[in-house]
Amino acid sequence: DVHYSLIVVCFSSHIVIYSYDNCFYKSLDSTSRLSRDIMPLLDFCTCAQGAIGGSLIGLSATSLLLLNGDVMGMSGIASAILLDPVKAFSDKSNHWKLVFLGTFAITTNLVISDINALISKGYLAGVTPAVSPLGYAIGGFLVGLGTRLGNGCTTGHGICGLARLSRRSFAAVGTFMGSAVATTVLFVSPQAVFAQYTEFLRTNTQPTTTVTNPYMSYMASAVAIGYVAYSALYKRIKNSSTASAAPLLLEKKDSSNLAEEKTSPTATTTTTTITPTEVDQEANNIRKSGAAALSGALLATGLALSNMLVPSKMYGFLDVSGFGRGTYDPTLMVVMGSGVWMSWLGYQYIEGHSLVQKNPNHFLTCPVAMRRDSGASFNVPSNKIINMELLVGATIFGIGWSIAGLCPGPALSWAAWGVPEALYQWWPTFYVGQRVGVEIKKQLAK
Repeated sequence: DVHYSLIVVCFSSHIVIYSYDNCFYKSLDSTSRLSRDIMPLLDFCTCAQGAIGGSLIGLSATSLLLLNGDVMGMSGIASAILLDPVKAFSDKSNHWKLVFLGTFAITTNLVISDINALISKGYLAGVTPAVSPLGYAIGGFLVGLGTRLGNGCTTGHGICGLARLSRRSFAAVGTFMGSAVATTVLFVSPQAVFAQYTEFLRTNTQPTTTVTNPYMSYMASAVAIGYVAYSALYKRIKNSSTASAAPLLLEKKDSSNLAEEKTSPTATTTTTTITPTEVDQEANNIRKSGAAALSGALLATGLALSNMLVPSKMYGFLDVSGFGRGTYDPTLMVVMGSGVWMSWLGYQYIEGHSLVQKNPNHFLTCPVAMRRDSGASFNVPSNKIINMELLVGATIFGIGWSIAGLCPGPALSWAAWGVPEALYQWWPTFYVGQRVGVEIKKQLAK
């Protein structure tokens, strides 16, 4: 089967990367030209961790897609809660997002033992920028504005969009990667061309943080997940009598129709069209919560294992001038490639997005966790228009990503651990940027 072959190739590639990272580096002759070119990269690149963590990130996207039919976009999930929290709690179709964020926060605290050591990992004085409070605030605002205008970030456009070969996502990723690299090389890095004009974005000390009480995230997550569980249980009990009575009524109706058919020679056969009912939708909402919990846990674990919570990893990739200094770190590229590859496997089961499947019988007719007769479908974006709004939004997002060193996924992990820079500087301005983006889109729509 071609799918098993793809999975074997995927894991084989990870084994090759691991062997390369641990064996090839040691076998190089230190006097050879190849060693002078490659060894500095391997000094900073954690390829094996990046491949494993990136695969988990991609598996998180795949599980949410195949089980729930939803796309894993961190900026979209977070903004749905921030911009309209009342709807997030009252509209049961959004409850899976609460569960996703709750399990993400809990898992982050379980897999990371010391966030301060993680943040300062790989920091090089004079090379890696230490972001100032104003830098976090500006970066958060620009990321919020850019993701709202561009409809996605590194997960939505990157991991999911590239995997389904979306033209919009290719344009967005190319744009925000380009703007992030340019911003880092020209303004953000301590070695940047115009670094003397952007000193307000950096501090002169090694990045450290005083973590607030991490149990706050446990309590907040427990409240969100508990509310969803209570709401689902209450609704299920409330509708249990209706749900159990419906088959009995249908059985009586069928029996009476059968009796009429036997006694009446002119009786005609009628067909009943099954449509999604409120009970079916409620059942699907409950099932979505379970799949969302799995996806949130996988994403949190993948981000931690891949070292994508480490600012130096992001700056090491974006600062291409590090090639000349021997400090360039391609780990982020390994993470993105592994994540896109694993996410791509999931899209091979979705009609219209598969490159290897041509037999219609091999495609999923509805998400795996949903009831087949409920009318549930895959919520995959179909917009193919590359417009100025997308490109401007992606550009703004890339600039903000470079300035603060955070995109929505890692920023949520920091906030779950109680990092003040994320809680009190980045996320509040992200919310403001999202609000401004909403208003801009309203004006553009007129």
